[in-house]
Amino acid sequence: MQTSRPTSPAPLTVALIGAGNVATHLGQALCAAGMEIKGICARTPAHAQQLATATGCRFTTTDPAALPASDILIISVSDDAIATVCRMWANGHAGDIDRTLVIHTAGSVALDVLTAHVCRAAVVYPMQTFSKGRQVRFDDVPLFVEGTDSGCLDEALALAHQLSNRVTELSSEKRRHLHLAAVFASNFVNHLYALSYGLLRGEGIAPEALQPLIRETAAKVCDGMDPVAGQTGPAVRGDRKVLAAQEALLKGTGLEPIYRLLSESIGRTAHNAALR
Repeated sequence: MQTSRPTSPAPLTVALIGAGNVATHLGQALCAAGMEIKGICARTPAHAQQLATATGCRFTTTDPAALPASDILIISVSDDAIATVCRMWANGHAGDIDRTLVIHTAGSVALDVLTAHVCRAAVVYPMQTFSKGRQVRFDDVPLFVEGTDSGCLDEALALAHQLSNRVTELSSEKRRHLHLAAVFASNFVNHLYALSYGLLRGEGIAPEALQPLIRETAAKVCDGMDPVAGQTGPAVRGDRKVLAAQEALLKGTGLEPIYRLLSESIGRTAHNAALR
């Protein structure tokens, strides 16, 4: 459900746990939106200090319990660390549990990972690929939001709307499927870029030759063409001679199973589309 921009004021203060790719971009977006970053916690002090410098924050720590009190706590760490750092923060902030909104940013982790430790919880999941040192327009990043109750949801939506023009309310279960689709659309596709670059470098061919092809393939989807309709290549044509020859070229690389699996999937998808 796409949401409209609420009129609620932005929270006054935010604390961050995490200083990785997501936390770095999110912290900078929070700062750009005029919010005060009260403290940053990260396992690596140098990473916390780098993000503190970028956001004008004066307090860093490696202990979640030592973070200063804030209106909102945002946890952007690896999925399996979310519950642990939330518990550590809660143990040091017993007096803040009833007022601080605790938010995690993970795509595949349910909201209830937080409610075992805090009273007020939400999710703000930014569906984008982030890398330190590369700028992203955060106001164009889709944010998917969930809250434990209407009050928490409204606060999380207000925060999200301060950061992005693309804000949608979505349940934990739906978000799991969204994140899975994002893995296919981004992580797997990027890995295929890496494999294709490796194939060309092995033959002394500049991999940059692929970039116009990559841009046009993505542009067709972004311009509204259904990916099934935009599929090209020997697999969709059922050209078995070319498929066999290309698989032979991969002998000894370990890539034959990937090539065969993807080609078969393309063929099945094209066949099923033709039957509809």
